[in-house]
Amino acid sequence: MSTPPGPPPRSEVTTRPSSNGTRSLILEGALNVRDLGGHPTLDGGHTRTGILFRADSLRRLTSRDVSTLLDLGVAANVDLQSEDETAYFGRGLLEEAPITWIPVREATLRPRGERPTDGGDVLLARYREYLRDAPEAFVRAVSDIAQPGHLPAVINCFFGKDRTGVLSALVLDCVGVTRDAIVADYAASAERMPALLARLRDDPDPVVRDTIARTPAPYLDARPATMAALVDDLTEHGGARGWLIAHGAAPADLDVLRERLVAGPEPNRAAGARL
Repeated sequence: MSTPPGPPPRSEVTTRPSSNGTRSLILEGALNVRDLGGHPTLDGGHTRTGILFRADSLRRLTSRDVSTLLDLGVAANVDLQSEDETAYFGRGLLEEAPITWIPVREATLRPRGERPTDGGDVLLARYREYLRDAPEAFVRAVSDIAQPGHLPAVINCFFGKDRTGVLSALVLDCVGVTRDAIVADYAASAERMPALLARLRDDPDPVVRDTIARTPAPYLDARPATMAALVDDLTEHGGARGWLIAHGAAPADLDVLRERLVAGPEPNRAAGARL
């Protein structure tokens, strides 16, 4: 009897660089997925690859996709979707996967649709609402990521750009990633949205198709200026680290997060090394 093939070598796990330097992870059932590694930090280091991933909805992952996540060592899924979303859509094949599910459910992450007071940027108004009305949700998410056994991890919401975008920005800023890299990571979602929306408009679920049809175009965007303004907001609190601590995060958790996510600036520390 022949020996079944083992998992693919790391080099065969399909990733591709985007035009802005971010690194997409190619999955069949999710289209806005990327590694948060490789981003430069202010002190000359960089975030490690293979430690933290961001994604859109994972409900339609295929068995091959789940195998890819397991091959990458993904141990936890920090899920920012609401209880209603999860109850309606379910978790697909991840329900049975040996990946710890960490739901971060906070009612106020469902925006009230307030009128923007910041030059008409509806998404910036939404993100500011998240941070104003639901800081505990983001503090809990960051703290959970830092706990033993929860890395590597994938964080996700529905589109993978709004709730996930805000959490990704908080994490990246907290560990010292440069403003330009944080903005570029957020804006990379704009490259993936056309394919993602095309798939959703053809979704077998009529609720999904109707939701996409009724969503105003500005809410489907991911403009660099939106995230740049949000990161600038954080500087008023001493950056994301100061904001997170002010809202209840333990400094020790943030220290662990930086230690796990950041390599360098010493040249002898490899980008993909794990602790």
